[in-house]
Amino acid sequence: MNTAFNDIPAHLKQYVAAQSSDEYTPIQHATWRFILRQLKVFLEKHAHPFYLEGMKKSGIEVDRIPSISEISSKLEDYGWRCVPVSGFLPPAAFMELQAMSYLPIAKEIRGVHHIPYTPAPDIVHEAAGHATYLPHPDFAEYLHSYAQISKKCIISSEDFAIYQAIRELSDVKESPGSTTEQVQAATKNLETAIANVTYVSEATKVSRLYWWTAEYGLIGDIKNPKIYGAGLLSSISESKNFLSEKVKKIPLSVECIDYAFDITEEQPQLFVAKDFAHLNKVLTEMGSTFSYITGGETGLSEAKRAKTVNTVELNSGLQISGKLAEYRVKDLKPYYIRFEGPCQLSFDNRQLPGHEKEYHQHGYSTIIGNVIGSQTCLSLLDMKSLHDLGFQSGKVCNISFESGIQLSGVLTEVFQKNGKNLFFTFTECTLTHGEEVLFKPEWGTFDLGIGTYVSSVFGGPADHACYGEIENFKAVAIPTPKPTEKEKRLFLQYSKVADVRKAFLSKKLSPQTLEERCEDLYKIVSRDFPSDWLLFVELLELSHQLPTPPKWHGSILTHLKNVADANPELSTHILDSIKLAPELVI
Repeated sequence: MNTAFNDIPAHLKQYVAAQSSDEYTPIQHATWRFILRQLKVFLEKHAHPFYLEGMKKSGIEVDRIPSISEISSKLEDYGWRCVPVSGFLPPAAFMELQAMSYLPIAKEIRGVHHIPYTPAPDIVHEAAGHATYLPHPDFAEYLHSYAQISKKCIISSEDFAIYQAIRELSDVKESPGSTTEQVQAATKNLETAIANVTYVSEATKVSRLYWWTAEYGLIGDIKNPKIYGAGLLSSISESKNFLSEKVKKIPLSVECIDYAFDITEEQPQLFVAKDFAHLNKVLTEMGSTFSYITGGETGLSEAKRAKTVNTVELNSGLQISGKLAEYRVKDLKPYYIRFEGPCQLSFDNRQLPGHEKEYHQHGYSTIIGNVIGSQTCLSLLDMKSLHDLGFQSGKVCNISFESGIQLSGVLTEVFQKNGKNLFFTFTECTLTHGEEVLFKPEWGTFDLGIGTYVSSVFGGPADHACYGEIENFKAVAIPTPKPTEKEKRLFLQYSKVADVRKAFLSKKLSPQTLEERCEDLYKIVSRDFPSDWLLFVELLELSHQLPTPPKWHGSILTHLKNVADANPELSTHILDSIKLAPELVI
């Protein structure tokens, strides 16, 4: 793990990976170059005009896989940094990093078999896609605002199941060693997770907006839109597919969150924003309906059905983090809440001393609302006013709440923070609501959280660093396969081609020497690696630099066209590479 990211919280550092300049094979560098050459030509015409400027400002070059630290140093001028990661991150972790102005970039790169599109995160998608628009101030503002909202949204246990299934499927698909049976099993697992979804969570709405904007967004005139979404900017296949009339273009509105998406398939519709400022308007409209703003019964309802760790904040500022098991409402106002499992009490997103999840490991419950005799929240009353209402330290207190709940117990502590009463601790405490007993003395001390209403409900624990991971999300580094002897020989040929190209461009090779080197390479590749079409593409590029076409030029063309005919998913890209071959450098 890279230890340079000192401001990243401990619970996020497990996802930080190390990128080494020598970890990429010559084939992977050729893959990057192949994709970027084709994308750049297409996107010069069809991307938002900022694309080329963003490439330059983020320091991304066509001929080599970029250093994430170099991109980061470039983007610091625009208020962003980059952090290398490996594979999928949990959605909450991704957004928390983005809220801190860190762009997570997966250091892996797709294999040659996934050149058109990969469902797995890779450096093409996140560097050549996401990083290029971060220097644009309006788009950067949208991402900052989005991250602030997304980290507060409530994610459900169903969302977690889907995330795990997507991560498994993408890893299996991207791994060259995966069997058909493994892919089928992972696909089935994802289908089952999706089928088990019972409602559209806030996290799902957030992810859909991100998908239809930052990932697959179009911008400008609905009749002639331009690309700015990273999924399109980094996919040869989908960047061209968006032009098709089969892909419906819809004006962007908050209704886009009603459209589900499938990361393994090309998109049947795309949404067109008027401009980047339009994105923030849609984001604000969506966020205004979320529980962290609405609070109250709607927020509690969202937290309860999510079955995940979330935070309920009372108007006193007391924050209760845990899995909400029950809440009760009278006249549309919540008056009692109960959490199961480990709970944490916090204020201003900082855990309160002695109220960590180990102390409240069996859950937590409290009463919400006014006591009879006062219309002022107990958090605002001084000790004399509390005494007049029956709260007397060291004595048995009998308190009646407007909801009908009765409290009887010995008051041992009034906990205050920033001049507010946050909770009262009782021993020998009993809570009753009519004939029902809500708390018994043998259960231990009772900490009465103070508040008259639920002001906010938001996703995750209030103090994440102290609470720890809310799900069993372990950082899973994607292993680097050990090359076979044959692969090592293939790597050598890619290196030789790259060296010849570099020498020629720097005018260190005469045309005659270039022809001799290329012919030698062609003989070796034809004999030992006839199925490696990408290497033939690179040789074809070099052949165009010779004064006259060599005799093997036609053989390469025929071979590549045959490969294109036999591989429909690659056909367009191989044929485009033939057209692009005369231009050695873009």
